[in-house]
Amino acid sequence: MIEASQVEDIPTLILEDGAYILDLEDVDFSEVDPSDPVEVLVDVDFGSIEVRLPEDVDVQVEADANVAGAVRLFDDQVDGFSPGDLFEDDDPQLILGLEVDFGDIEVVR
Repeated sequence: MIEASQVEDIPTLILEDGAYILDLEDVDFSEVDPSDPVEVLVDVDFGSIEVRLPEDVDVQVEADANVAGAVRLFDDQVDGFSPGDLFEDDDPQLILGLEVDFGDIEVVR
């Protein structure tokens, strides 16, 4: 099991292009106090972002495809020009800021 404190060491990721997968399925967020959540920011110009989460983490996700693409947050999908979506559990332990200019974003549990 990976400790949530190790996720805090992930810097803001800014990528020009490509497919980026952030697999957090084996991270233990049980000790994270919602008053001090773990924050992860990913920004990709051209490409895709996929984030895999454990079932038991409370999360806030703000995802934007600035120009064109698709945003899939769990069971919701929006696509077209400048799609964006927000999902928020009560008392999130993890905050995700995800952004692409051209491409797709997907967050799954």
